[in-house]
Amino acid sequence: MRRSRTTVVALIAFGTVLACGFPLHTTYAEDADPIAGSYTVQGSMGDGKTYNAGAAITKIGDAYVVVWDFGNEQVTAIGVFQDGYLAVGYPQGEQTVVVLYRLEGKNLVGRWTSLGMNGTIHTETFTRIE
Repeated sequence: MRRSRTTVVALIAFGTVLACGFPLHTTYAEDADPIAGSYTVQGSMGDGKTYNAGAAITKIGDAYVVVWDFGNEQVTAIGVFQDGYLAVGYPQGEQTVVVLYRLEGKNLVGRWTSLGMNGTIHTETFTRIE
């Protein structure tokens, strides 16, 4: 059987990759990502009112999608995680909400606001569900 030069070069390259121990593809355990997963959420509106929700964080490419589930409503945001901080934003009516979370262990502790909140900052904590 006669092989083309391209096929031989490809086989040598493939063998070199295997011999060097480079994986052909890498899979990561779900818990290897520091923030992807399911959470319970507790938040404060700053006026004594509190709220509870469920949430899921999913990594898509280099970004993260956060979905809060309030039972009768779901809210979806897009964000960036870097150096232990997750920044997300989402539209809410004619306003835009921004949240900045700090990773503390397996939980995310955040502060949020929107243009319609007159400069007030509110708190929210994501507690990871194991």
